Amino acid sequence: MKNELYEIIYLKYRNLSRNVAYETIREYDLTEDIAQEVFKILYERMDEMDLTDEDYMRAWIINVTFHKSIDFARKAYRHHEYGFHEDNREERYLIGESPETIMENREEIRRKVEILVRFREEHPLEYELLIRTSIGEESQEALAREKGLTISNLRVKIHRARCQLRKEMEEEE
Repeated sequence: MKNELYEIIYLKYRNLSRNVAYETIREYDLTEDIAQEVFKILYERMDEMDLTDEDYMRAWIINVTFHKSIDFARKAYRHHEYGFHEDNREERYLIGESPETIMENREEIRRKVEILVRFREEHPLEYELLIRTSIGEESQEALAREKGLTISNLRVKIHRARCQLRKEMEEEE
């Protein structure tokens, strides 16, 4: 019975919810997501609502849709889309970016990856030290002991590696 009643309400008010969402945020792609969120809340609260009062239902749908639309517009994670390449690499890009901007961003990332790969091949020790201390949670003291270096020598090597990498990135621009 609950599912049948929900379906009747959904069919009656879904376009209202979509229209309110579109009028609020002006992004057609998100209107269906917002409407689904609204009707999910409705389904969860059906037992405590007066579903026979049409004025109440209409006002409730409009109010909740308006607030959900604002929530969607504010949340940063909703401003990104995720795509996957054929080799299952994930890529994030902003909604509304032009194809040219997306391609420029891809090219910039590809260029930086090439520089890192070349740096790793030309300076394997410096690359390893830089990665293990910058990204990893490994302490400089433990790494210096493992490599047979003093801590100050390790820090100098890491500093020089950063400078060299920065220089190569700037030269490519």
